[in-house]
Amino acid sequence: MNKKKHKSILLYVFPVIVLAGILLPGILLHMIFSMNLGKTLPAPRDYYIASNSVISRNASSKLSEYEKMKLISGAWESTETPVDSSKSGITEIKAIDFAKKAVEELYQSSLYPYHFDSSYGNWYSWDAELYQCTESTFHTYTAYYWLIHFYKYDDTETHTILMTENGTLLCISVNRPNLEPNTNFFSYEDSINYTRMTREHFRKKYKKGTTPVSFLRVPTSQNLPAYKNMPIESPSYYFAEAMLVGTRVLNWNDYRKLADSTENLEKYYIYQCNTKSNFTITIIPWE
Repeated sequence: MNKKKHKSILLYVFPVIVLAGILLPGILLHMIFSMNLGKTLPAPRDYYIASNSVISRNASSKLSEYEKMKLISGAWESTETPVDSSKSGITEIKAIDFAKKAVEELYQSSLYPYHFDSSYGNWYSWDAELYQCTESTFHTYTAYYWLIHFYKYDDTETHTILMTENGTLLCISVNRPNLEPNTNFFSYEDSINYTRMTREHFRKKYKKGTTPVSFLRVPTSQNLPAYKNMPIESPSYYFAEAMLVGTRVLNWNDYRKLADSTENLEKYYIYQCNTKSNFTITIIPWE
């Protein structure tokens, strides 16, 4: 009698279990979907592509040099951290070679009063640090820059250089002024010569085929951006140019007539600051 009772119970229970197994997941999913419909929930950080993942490295490798400079400068919001030099695509020795080459080019263009050729009495030691800048929104795109110090053997000079992995100079500073401390301004002739030399040097560096490169003099009243590791001190004077790669303009009025959506336009400040204690040249994107 008990066996028959158990069998009859199973005959009723088994179909219920089967139906529940088929219908219940769909019912639960529908309830969850309905509860969250119309709500915006923050995705966990792990959902995004990690900055050190293969996909992220591939995406970062497709950034242009200008886009990397925008990450490094903070024009694109980013987080900056020191990292081991092994993360770079170049060695420290290669970074030092790039830095020396960049300084030599400035020196040959009469824009920087020092160079690192190993002539008698011109000996330098160095150290180098690598920094990683990762965009703050999705943590996908990353750019690296080198912060390099050159120390003259007699401790009279310290040169600090900021540059990308590709050797693009971002900023250079030396702990000595380029003019006498009481000299506040260039003479008119000096200003004309410096303008010409600056434009010639950077037009040659940034011109890409037939792409036009334009320069505009920046008023001394205008605030200038700076890199985190190379802040601007209060200068006795500065000399600044705006460089526009991708358009031909003659003055600020011409520039203002351009639509903000102009494609493939790269915009930079190139400026020189001189104080009683140091001399700095900066190349930085601006928005």
